[in-house]
Amino acid sequence: DKLGVADRVQLLGWVEDMDGFYASLDVVALTSLSETFPYALLMAARYALPVVSTDVGGVGALVENGAGGFLFPSGDDASLAEALVRLAGDAALRRKMGQALFRRGREDFSLERMAARQREIYRAILTRITEKGEQI
Repeated sequence: DKLGVADRVQLLGWVEDMDGFYASLDVVALTSLSETFPYALLMAARYALPVVSTDVGGVGALVENGAGGFLFPSGDDASLAEALVRLAGDAALRRKMGQALFRRGREDFSLERMAARQREIYRAILTRITEKGEQI
């Protein structure tokens, strides 16, 4: 209210219908100071939504800056605002970036691809353990 944006900002709290929620968005913004791999961005990819995100943790593994969205350094409010304004005013750019993120998500982060990566991680760990003669 103090900022004069109450008619344009909604703080939803807990959301049950995530499909409906993502389907209602134009852009996904993630402003974390720290992340591992945010699954919220995989949902953005699923719905072909462009992303504006801090370049932290594993975000760059999914979002290529300038392709599937815009990445900016944590704490850089000016870059966040610039990216949001740019996407807000350009529907064609939103569609282009959203489709690029969708393709990247489908190609690199499908259930099959992620499961295969997990199996490789487990194999590497088990190989290391057995080569050292340790018991499992």
